[in-house]
Amino acid sequence: MKFAFFTVPVFHSDYATSELNRFLADHRIQDIQQKLIDNGSNSFWTFSIKYGERDSSGTESSSSKSRIDYRDVLDDDDFEVFAQLRDLRKQISDETGVPLYGIFSNAQLAEMARRRPASAAELGEIKKVGKSRVERFGERFLTLLSSLTETTGEADADTD
Repeated sequence: MKFAFFTVPVFHSDYATSELNRFLADHRIQDIQQKLIDNGSNSFWTFSIKYGERDSSGTESSSSKSRIDYRDVLDDDDFEVFAQLRDLRKQISDETGVPLYGIFSNAQLAEMARRRPASAAELGEIKKVGKSRVERFGERFLTLLSSLTETTGEADADTD
């Protein structure tokens, strides 16, 4: 973790503003503290910036987590289930005010799509899915998974 400090005059700030913006674009910003120093025509902003480095491609360095594209990781059927689980998670988040990650992570949803748990016990076997999440959110996810499994089973029976 590193820190940088900038002073940007309130008046005639074009150069300082462009330097600050260039710095912000080139670094992975973790926190910014700003304060206006009111001194009449000599007023200015101060910025204290906590940042990390980006690699040469402009993306975050390898020490940070990379994003997973679940369309590449899951087969087509599992991805369809994953998408519906994600929609349900969003609906529950909107209803309860609980952040998405507080309900289930994308990795947990992907594992649900792969395993298709049919009971609270099976749901609790997924990594980092604790008893409280199962009790609070499990029933709705299990109901959706059950309905998707029934639909898939009927479609498979029709093709035989």
